[in-house]
Amino acid sequence: MSRWVYWVSLIFIVMVVGLPLYGILSDPQGDVGDLFRLGIDLEGGTSLIYELRSPDEGGASPEAQSAKRVIEGRINPEGTRGYTVKAVGKRRLEIVLPGRQTRVSVEEEAVTGEVLDSAAERAGKQESRTVADTITANREALLAGTRLVVRMRPALYLDDVQNRIAGAVRGLPAEKRAAVAVVGLVRAKEQWDEVEVLVAASPADKAAVGEWKDLVRTALATQRDVTRVKRLVRQAGFLEFRIVVDKVKDRDKGANFERLVSLKQAGQPSGDARFAWYPLNKEKGWKWYREGALDAWNFVYVVDEESQTVEVLVDVSDGQDVTGKDLSGARPSTQEGDPIVVFSLQPEAGARFARLTRPEMRNRQMAILLDGVIQSAPALRATLSTGGIIEGYRNDIRTRDEVVTILNSGQLAASLGDPVTERTVGPELGADNIRGGFQASLIGFALVVLFILIYYRFAGLVANVALLLNLVLIICIMSLVRQAWTLPGIAGLILALAMAIDANVLIYERLREEKGREGSLAFALKRAYERAFRTILDANLTTLIPAFVLLWPGLATEEVKGFAVVMIIGILVSMFTAVVVTRMIFETAMKWGLVRQLNMFQLFAAPNLNWMRFVRPAVVVSGGLAALGAILFFSRGEQKYDIEFTGGTQVELTVKVPEGQAEVPISTIRTRVTEAFGPATTVQELEYAHDAAEGEVDRFLISVPATGTAAAGEAAVKEALSKAFADMRPELGTSQVTAAASEITEATVRERLALIQPAGAKGPAGDKTADAEPADAPPAEAEPAGPAAARYIPPEERQFLGKIRILADIDPPLAAGEVQRRIGAFIRDRYPDVVGTLYRIEGRTPGQAAGEFKTFDIWIRQEYDGKRGDAPHPVFWADDIVRPALGAERDFASTTSFEPTMAAEAWDKAVMAIVLSLALMIIYIWIRFARLSSGLAAVVALVHDVVLTLGAVAVAALAAGSFLGSALLFADFKINLPMVGAFLTLVGYSINDTIVVFDRIRENRGKYGDFSISVINASINQTFGRTVLTSVTVFLAVASLYIFAGRSSTVHGLSFVMLFGTIVGTYSSIAIASPILVLRAYLYKVYVWVYPIIGVGLLVYFACVWQPPGEFFGSWGGWVWAVLHLAWVAVAFWMVSHDAHGKVWPPAESSPGLVKALAAVSLLAPLAAVVLSVAMLRPRGAAWTAWAGPAALGALATVPVTWALYRMTWGKKVQKS
Repeated sequence: MSRWVYWVSLIFIVMVVGLPLYGILSDPQGDVGDLFRLGIDLEGGTSLIYELRSPDEGGASPEAQSAKRVIEGRINPEGTRGYTVKAVGKRRLEIVLPGRQTRVSVEEEAVTGEVLDSAAERAGKQESRTVADTITANREALLAGTRLVVRMRPALYLDDVQNRIAGAVRGLPAEKRAAVAVVGLVRAKEQWDEVEVLVAASPADKAAVGEWKDLVRTALATQRDVTRVKRLVRQAGFLEFRIVVDKVKDRDKGANFERLVSLKQAGQPSGDARFAWYPLNKEKGWKWYREGALDAWNFVYVVDEESQTVEVLVDVSDGQDVTGKDLSGARPSTQEGDPIVVFSLQPEAGARFARLTRPEMRNRQMAILLDGVIQSAPALRATLSTGGIIEGYRNDIRTRDEVVTILNSGQLAASLGDPVTERTVGPELGADNIRGGFQASLIGFALVVLFILIYYRFAGLVANVALLLNLVLIICIMSLVRQAWTLPGIAGLILALAMAIDANVLIYERLREEKGREGSLAFALKRAYERAFRTILDANLTTLIPAFVLLWPGLATEEVKGFAVVMIIGILVSMFTAVVVTRMIFETAMKWGLVRQLNMFQLFAAPNLNWMRFVRPAVVVSGGLAALGAILFFSRGEQKYDIEFTGGTQVELTVKVPEGQAEVPISTIRTRVTEAFGPATTVQELEYAHDAAEGEVDRFLISVPATGTAAAGEAAVKEALSKAFADMRPELGTSQVTAAASEITEATVRERLALIQPAGAKGPAGDKTADAEPADAPPAEAEPAGPAAARYIPPEERQFLGKIRILADIDPPLAAGEVQRRIGAFIRDRYPDVVGTLYRIEGRTPGQAAGEFKTFDIWIRQEYDGKRGDAPHPVFWADDIVRPALGAERDFASTTSFEPTMAAEAWDKAVMAIVLSLALMIIYIWIRFARLSSGLAAVVALVHDVVLTLGAVAVAALAAGSFLGSALLFADFKINLPMVGAFLTLVGYSINDTIVVFDRIRENRGKYGDFSISVINASINQTFGRTVLTSVTVFLAVASLYIFAGRSSTVHGLSFVMLFGTIVGTYSSIAIASPILVLRAYLYKVYVWVYPIIGVGLLVYFACVWQPPGEFFGSWGGWVWAVLHLAWVAVAFWMVSHDAHGKVWPPAESSPGLVKALAAVSLLAPLAAVVLSVAMLRPRGAAWTAWAGPAALGALATVPVTWALYRMTWGKKVQKS
């Protein structure tokens, strides 16, 4: 090995390992856990549930699936964050963000005058004017108070920190509140690692300071991306372009602009549909107003100096309607150092945009609006048709980037507003299953390391060092690229480690061969690495093909992409460690005289078997088992799919904590749920902030599939849980509730706006709300204007004017989240027709416990004067919903249905990815091995392995309850995302195993030589030891997972697929792939007899299994189909039996027209095979799938008949016998 390779490799290792470690060691809060960014299935996260509401009262709610696609593109455009978005019920979306908490450390110290002066100065530089004002106004109180230095890992945005702390302060009882100011200390790009919180609490009062420290920790210890996601989904993303009214140039339109201004100031409608009022971007609008730019531009505008908001008149009568739907893309950029958004339009919108910006509009201001707010108003200097820019993001890169993301993701039918529920969920696999899986993985890893060490001795030690380095490098690179670890991703890691072991075994077995020849150990090592490298390269590159296909935008789900990313990183690293690192260690050891010879065990000497002797029965048995496996698998209908593909019922279960215990073990809940519904259910821990019953009860989130369980549907699931948890039902009393309804007026809205202030606003007086929204209007710099001033109300508040407000008093107090849950569950259960009605719930009068309130302010977006039947809306909401919902005993099991996360569209894309991967693998193997048959044989073996394993999954599920099934640890395995990851792993392992044998065949015959039975036998015998050794190591690792991880764990199904697939993959590389290269004629003769067996079997299935015999043959249609089917099978058998034995089929000479007609009809077979296979994979109902699966098999079996007829008709003329 050259010296530059040696040193470059060392530098690469040091950099990859050193960068993450430096980040951990240099961070006071850093720990090894920072290297692992876990997904929802392994760590849990934060769940945000949104109502899908119509933008107009009484209108239709947006479609859940279309909204889901937009939200996914908005919050996770790169596809690497591991977020989950799924439909919950008909009008709800749930967004789950992985990762539970931001780590927060708080240190206290006394406040000095210098500290206050420095904080006020920094607040001014950070554009936190309200914080600086708070410090000045409360200087004496803060000087006698405490300074809390807060460090956060990962970093957060400063306004996010301020608003979270403000929300926590508003939830405190009045006597415990104090002046608070939050100022940034240490910045990390756009976010802050460290802030200081100045609190008017004496350092001598240790109890009070301790409470404030706990409040800060609790407020900030939440998932870091929650605020970002809320900001992104809050906006509808509606972009439009309008011309701003010019009061001089637009006089000829006959409008009385002074009258329109007067009507606006009086709060009355203008009555002129040609014009509409829109607010300007607050910062820019106020700046233009103070500088006099609005008058210079002849704008027609009104000002609310109290909120510093400017609204301008816009012409909406141009008829061009250029909107965000016409965008072809948007990207971030800068102009003179300021962030801007550059957008481009689709070609068909260019003409309308050109008419909007026609020459007579030159030097006029064009308003660029996003969600009803004018972001910028550039002067038109020329006619535009292709696009433009959006300004107004001075020193605000985050907002600019969010706008780009929103525009590129598409427009929602309506903004989602704030989440109706925010909660923390535990890992989908359950903490107990994760512990079991981790322990089983350690056992498997230890067994593999021990086996390699014993078998290869010093070389085994080198391989183990490389394997450990491989694992470390993969973890460090995953940390650097911020890729989340999911269960499918861990399956990819197992494949990468297996291929790393395989590469070492290939090199060592080559070394064993080279040692037997003349030459030194150094020469033998050099030859072994050179000869093994080609095999390793081909095997790894072929395995990488499906991984890169899965990364193609839109072809895979986030979980499957996680598998692909891990597999790509792992395989590339495994090639580096196996080929470079181990050689570096060997050469260094020999140079230092540490090793002079390498001794190894040899349990598997190269046999001298005639493998081709076993091929014919193997092919027949494999074909029959594959056909049987496919029929068994697809005949299960939707029973074979897990909850990701079928949807189901989601339950929030509340159970009491037994006396003497701190919590209810999740294993107890899982055991009872499994007994009630079966093993397909998932159980997650569930937490709500400020839970009123914390300590008395524990909460769990249970997901029950729609099919394959003992109970299905919300009512049946709830009843089954009532029986299963009768002894754990919590004893929770009722609440005393009074509710008074009133109409929401402008004064009501302004009262709320005055109450919402960020942390750092002047000391609160009176009751505060429980939410943590940022202030919509900063304090005014000047006294409010007189009665002529326009009173601005933001659109999100204006929608409630004239609607219903209910003030509810509750005894004992409740948390805002509990009130939200009770009202939401009550509406879904009793009045589903009003689900989706926008209501806002905020705490007003705090109780004694933090986060609890005695009074709640509830806003409902229904007309105050409206009626529901004979009852006025206020009475209906106060007496029929709020009182009974909040006064009833807390329900221990709240249920709702949810849609599958793997929709039909995802299936189509998955099939596209599979077909594309297979095609690319065939092409690559064809090029590398100079024979198309090599690529086809490898893919046939791969499909054989997958189909047999699918059949094994079906058999194991059917035998799960039997004595044999229990002894073999079978379970009711279902196809879920982790199992999809296991099948992808099987594909990689199978193709890798096959390529190794193919490479030896290529070496033995020469690249362009002929295949022969002797070459095939010799190649299989020479690679037999390597094949068995690799299989043993993988088998040890996977068997430990299968045995020790637990039958109820999701890992159990994954490990079963990999365990069985390891055996089948080894078998197919020997008995299927290689012999196909020389047995085409024999296989064709086998097909002659297999095809009629399949044909008759299908007739028996459809006539006796799919439908009862009496029903099938009870109509003339069944008889006609049976006769035609048997006739076709007989004709096909007659034709292929002649063709397979080199004889001329008589009709080919006597009736060529008939043969052409049969050939044309048979072309339907490949088309039907593709269409039915694609459609069959999509869940459409058990009956439909039970028909489509066997039909697809019959069509696929007919494809060789089509090929034979095609050759007879349009190919070379067949010679007469």
